[in-house]
Amino acid sequence: MVILNSANKVSSQTMKIIFSALLVLVLFIVSCKSTEPGKPNLQNNPSPKNAPAIDLYHGSYTKTFDLIHTKLEIKPNWQNKELYGQASIQLKPHFYSSDDLVLNARGMEIHSVALEKDGLEMQTTFRYENNLLRIKLDKFYSKDDTVEVIINYTSRPDLLPEGGSAAIRKDKGLYFINADGSDPDLPTQLWTQGETESNSVWFPTIEDPGQRMTQEIYLTVDSGFKTLSNGLLLTSIANPDGSRTDYWKQTLPLAPYLTMIAVGDFAIVRDEWRGKEVSYYLDKNYEKYANMIFGLTPEMMDFFSEKLDVDFPWEKYSQVVVHHFVSGAMENNTAVVHGTNMQQDPRDFKDYNYEDIISHELFHHWFGNLVTCESWANVTLNEGFASYGEYLWREYKYGRENADVFGQLDQSIYLKASKKTDAPLIRFRYEEREDVYDAISYQKGARVLHMLRKLIGDDAFFTSISNYLKAYKFSTAEFHQLRIEFEKVCGQDLNWFFDQWYLKSGKPSLDISTNWDMGQNSLIISIKQIQDLKKNPVYRLPMDVDFYFGSKTVRKTIVLDSLKQDFIFNFEEEPKLVNVDAEKSLLLEKKSENKKTTNWIFQYQHAPLYQDRYEAVEALSKTYKVKSPESEIILQALNDKNPSIRLLALRNVKELALNAAEQVKPILVHLAQNDSDSFVRAMAYEALGEYYSFKEFSDFFSKAIPDYSYYVEATVFEIISSKDYELAITLSDTLEPDSSATVLSVLASFYSEHPDLEKFDFYKRAVRKSSGWSQYRIINYFTTWLKSQKVALIREGSEILLSLGLKTNSKHIRNNCTASLIRLQNELTERIKSIKKSQTQKIINKADGESVSIDEVDLIQLESLSKELESKIKLLEKKT
Repeated sequence: MVILNSANKVSSQTMKIIFSALLVLVLFIVSCKSTEPGKPNLQNNPSPKNAPAIDLYHGSYTKTFDLIHTKLEIKPNWQNKELYGQASIQLKPHFYSSDDLVLNARGMEIHSVALEKDGLEMQTTFRYENNLLRIKLDKFYSKDDTVEVIINYTSRPDLLPEGGSAAIRKDKGLYFINADGSDPDLPTQLWTQGETESNSVWFPTIEDPGQRMTQEIYLTVDSGFKTLSNGLLLTSIANPDGSRTDYWKQTLPLAPYLTMIAVGDFAIVRDEWRGKEVSYYLDKNYEKYANMIFGLTPEMMDFFSEKLDVDFPWEKYSQVVVHHFVSGAMENNTAVVHGTNMQQDPRDFKDYNYEDIISHELFHHWFGNLVTCESWANVTLNEGFASYGEYLWREYKYGRENADVFGQLDQSIYLKASKKTDAPLIRFRYEEREDVYDAISYQKGARVLHMLRKLIGDDAFFTSISNYLKAYKFSTAEFHQLRIEFEKVCGQDLNWFFDQWYLKSGKPSLDISTNWDMGQNSLIISIKQIQDLKKNPVYRLPMDVDFYFGSKTVRKTIVLDSLKQDFIFNFEEEPKLVNVDAEKSLLLEKKSENKKTTNWIFQYQHAPLYQDRYEAVEALSKTYKVKSPESEIILQALNDKNPSIRLLALRNVKELALNAAEQVKPILVHLAQNDSDSFVRAMAYEALGEYYSFKEFSDFFSKAIPDYSYYVEATVFEIISSKDYELAITLSDTLEPDSSATVLSVLASFYSEHPDLEKFDFYKRAVRKSSGWSQYRIINYFTTWLKSQKVALIREGSEILLSLGLKTNSKHIRNNCTASLIRLQNELTERIKSIKKSQTQKIINKADGESVSIDEVDLIQLESLSKELESKIKLLEKKT
C-alpha cells in the first residue's frame, strides 16, 4: 500500500527541491482504518470507564476457523448506495472442534443464514450485533470437517459512522462515486478498499491478515459498465433486464483484505507479460496516455521475477484508476487501485511521474500478497519490502546514483517523522491498526533492509529473500522467520541485527574524528555514539572505511559496538581522505566529522557515490567565500550530473550571485533555459529573480510562458506576479486554460491578492479540476477572494464549497470547506457590525413607496446570507 499525507506526499504543489518532487512518488502510507469493534478474535475485552489503562498489545489473531473459499453473488443498488449480496463461505475449524462460527460483517442488514448440506440449504439461527455475525452450527465440526454457510445480506456503507486515519481517509470499505450521475465532472463508479479490515463492510468474512481463501465473484452491473476484480474474468453474461453478470475467479489463495471490485465506464488498455494479461483501466480521456503512465509494468515484472528467482505468481496484473480514492494506492491481488493523481498528460509526466508507486504496488505481489505479514504488528514485512522494491527498480533501471537519491529521501522522510514518534519496526503495541502505516514501517523498513543487504552482500541477501518467498508462499510470516532465512544462507547469527533494528526504536548518531600520528605513521579514527541513550540503544554498527591515497583506495571493515571506540591503522603516508561508512548505508540521524576543506574537496572530486558528493557540497556551502576553493566546488556542482546536487548548489548560490554576479549569471541562464530537470530550471529562474534586476530579465521571464513544464511555468509566473502586476495580468490569460493543478494553484494565489479581478468562473473551474492538497490550497485562495465580493457572489461561492464538502471522500477537504464557510460568515459578521455603526443614511424608495436606507437593505441581505451560511456549516459538521 502507498500512503498519502500532508507532510510527505504532494501532488502538484510548489516543490523547491527535487526531494519534494520525489515525495510525490514515494510516500505513500496507505490503508483503511476501522473504528468498529467487529473482530471475532478480539484479544482484549472492552474496559469500563475509569478502569486502569490496559496493555495495548496486539499480536496475531487467534484462529478458531480457517477460511477456505468465498463465493459472492453481488449487485449494487446505485439509488440507495447499497449492495445486495449472497455469500457462500467454506471454512474449517483451525484445530479445536466448534459449533459456533463468528464472522465480521460491518453495518449490514442480514436477511438469512443457512448451512449447505448435501446440496440443500438448511436455515440456521444467528445473532448479529456489534458488527459480528454469530452463527450456530448444526453440530461440532472438527478440524477435518468443512462447513459451508450461505448468507443473504445488504451492505449499507453510507450508513456507517465515518472512520479513517492518516494512512487512509475513510474505512467504509465500499464507495459509491457520483451514484446518481448529478456531477457532470465526475464519473459514476463503485470501488472497494479493504486494508486493513474494511472488506467486511461488503461481504461477511474473517478480518485477519493471517487468513487465506480462494474466491469467486459474480458481479451484476448495468451493461454500460466495465468491471474489475481479483483473478480472471471467465464469463460475461447479458441478462434480460439489460444488466450483465461478470464472473471473476481467483484460484490462488489470497488474504481477505486483498479482495476488491471496481465498476465504472473505464477505458481498458491491454498489454501482456509472458502470456499473462497486463491491463490498465483509466478514464477515457487518458486512454492515449496509458502506456506512458503504466508502460514499464511488464519490464518491472521481468526484473522482479528474475531478481527474486520467483516468477510473478498470479493469474494476471491489472491497474485501475478511480476517483475520490481514499488513499495513495492499494495492492489488491492482481488488481491494483490508484487515485486520479496517476492520470497525467505528457507535460505533467515530464515534471514528475508515479513510477515508484507502480513498482511499490507490484512488489507487494511478492511481499504482502504471496507472503503476508502474520499480524499488523509485522506490517513492515509488507511495506518495508514494497518500499525497498522502489529502490531496487530505480537501481536496475536508472543506476545506483539515481536509486541513492531515492534512498536518501526515504531516510530523510523517516528522520523527519521520527521527531514526532519513533516506535520499533515490529510494533505489538499501538492504539489503532493504521498507526503502523507510517514512515517507520515504510521508509525505515526499507533502509534497514538496505543495511542488511550491505552487511551480508548481494548474493546472500537476494538468495535469502528468495528462500523466504519460496518457504512461505501463499502463507504468512513474521519477522523471526525472515531472520531465520537470512541466517540459513549467510551462516551468521543475526539476532543482534534484528533485535536492535526491528524490536527497538530509535537510530544512532555519530561523531567522527580522524588524527594522523606522523611519528607512528598511524591513523586514529575516533567514533562516538552521541544519540540520546534515554530513547535509543547503543548500536552495533559494522561499516566500511575507505582510505584514499591519490589514485589508490584501500577499504577496511570496522565494527563499532561501544559508545566510544578508537580504530588505529598503520599506513606509509597520511590518506588524502578517510571516508567512514563508505557505502553510505548506515541509518544515522546525525553524523559530524572533523574533515578539512581539502578533504571535502577531494571527496567531491574523487569519491564514487552520490552521497559523497552531496555531503561535500553541503559541508563546503556553509561558509564559502567568492574566489575560494570552496566556491569553485559550488560552481562545479551547478553542473553536476545529478539534478539533486545541482539543486543543492542552487540553494547555496547566494554568495556567488551577490559577489560574483557576472560570473554566475550565464550559468543560471543556461540552467533555466536548458537543464533536463524541471525543478533545476525552476530554481535557476528563482535565483535570477531573487539576485538580479527584474528589469534586466523581464523579457527573459516573459518568454518562459508558455513552457512545456507546468512547474517552470508556475514558478516563473510567481516571480513575475511579485514584481510586475500588469505583466502578470497579461500572462495570466495565457495560463488559465492549463489544467495542471500546479498552474491553477499559483493563479488562484495571485487572484486572491487582487479581489477586484472578476475571477469567479476561474475559481469555480479550478476547484472542480484540482484534487488533494492542490484543491485544499485553491479552496483557501478562493475563500480569501470571496471575502471581498458582493453578497450574490459569496452566496454562489458558498454553494460550491457546500457541494464539494458534502461529496468529497477527504476529511481534510471537507474540514477546509467548513472552515472556509466559517471564514465567510465571520466576514459577514464584520460587515454587519460596520453597517450598524455607520451613521450614513442614504435614502432609496422601496416598491411600495416606503423609504429604507441602502445600509438597511445591505443589512437584511447580509443577515439572511449569514443564516444560510450557518445552516451550511451545520450540514458539513453533521457530515463530519
